[in-house]
Amino acid sequence: MWVKINPIKKKHINRNRLRNLKDIGHYILDLAFSSMRLILTRFYPFAISVYMIACSPPGTSFDREEELAAIRAMLQHQEDDWNAGSIEGFMAGYWPSDSLVFISSEVTYGWDAALARYKKNYPDKETMGKLTFTFHHFNFLSPNACVVTGRYHLQRAADTPSGVFTLVVKKINEKWLVVYDHTS
Repeated sequence: MWVKINPIKKKHINRNRLRNLKDIGHYILDLAFSSMRLILTRFYPFAISVYMIACSPPGTSFDREEELAAIRAMLQHQEDDWNAGSIEGFMAGYWPSDSLVFISSEVTYGWDAALARYKKNYPDKETMGKLTFTFHHFNFLSPNACVVTGRYHLQRAADTPSGVFTLVVKKINEKWLVVYDHTS
């Protein structure tokens, strides 16, 4: 006698082979995992797309180019403020929250701690040098969140440090702010 067809493996399972509880348990687990695989491969991407659309603020339309220009402008202000020797102005592009995360040689939590770290490591304009950002990719996760990857380059009299960064910027109160910064 034949049992139900497994939707993923498309094979019949003979009930006569189900002789003990262990075989029945394996059969039930096989059916459960097959169903989960079906859900994850066929329905999960669709569900995530619907969720992302549903989480967008009501009544707002998303103009990618406009938001991209706003993010670039915020980052340009950071570059300009840095080059003017204003760490406070540079920090205006960061989320003023204890939940801000900054990762470099160590992990720093909070806007105040990040400001103190910058002031300690860059005590004067000469140490700050001239900053240049180069952007590689802007990946919008939603109308209100974007991952930015790029490079930074500092031109100083003594050296020219450079590296890569990944930023998560979020639109908070109609203003794009860095909420997560991993620079190395």
